[in-house]
Amino acid sequence: MTPAATAAVGSSSAGGSAAAALPSLVEAHFLGGQPVRFDAAGAVRPERINTVIVDEFPTLGYAIALRFVEWCAAHPGGVVSLPTGKTPEHFINHTTRILSRWEDPAVQSELASVGIDPTCKPDMRSLRFVQMDEFFPMSDLQANSFAAYVRQHYIDGFGLDAAKALVMDEPFKIFASTPVA
Repeated sequence: MTPAATAAVGSSSAGGSAAAALPSLVEAHFLGGQPVRFDAAGAVRPERINTVIVDEFPTLGYAIALRFVEWCAAHPGGVVSLPTGKTPEHFINHTTRILSRWEDPAVQSELASVGIDPTCKPDMRSLRFVQMDEFFPMSDLQANSFAAYVRQHYIDGFGLDAAKALVMDEPFKIFASTPVA
């Protein structure tokens, strides 16, 4: 068996659990048939949660990009916190391509094929972004800081509103005003 990239998926609503929720249209597309899992002996068993299994992680990045776009369209003004580093590169590339070429007939066909309404482009500027990690005590002006990564790939790349982003910038300001005992 070849290694496969996986992601647990499930659309949750307030008060509900992701495992009990029905998959979104994008999730249903990538789930295809019955989700499966393997036990320790390699036997196929029915999956308890919706799980997308793909042959390679670039395909997983593509599936997550489509699901993210679907979620953003359905949740204007929502809050997002996205990963940094090498792991999300395919997700970022596909999301940027989809958003920047939304009006392209090929992209519109691609969106429609997975259940996304191509006439309803998400309002990315309405979203609030929360940065989840940072190197300390690295300045946000450092090119390899997560704050710089967030600004480059998410705020500028996805077209998020910088004024609605909670970014860990200028960490030294926090400590400059705190008395040292």
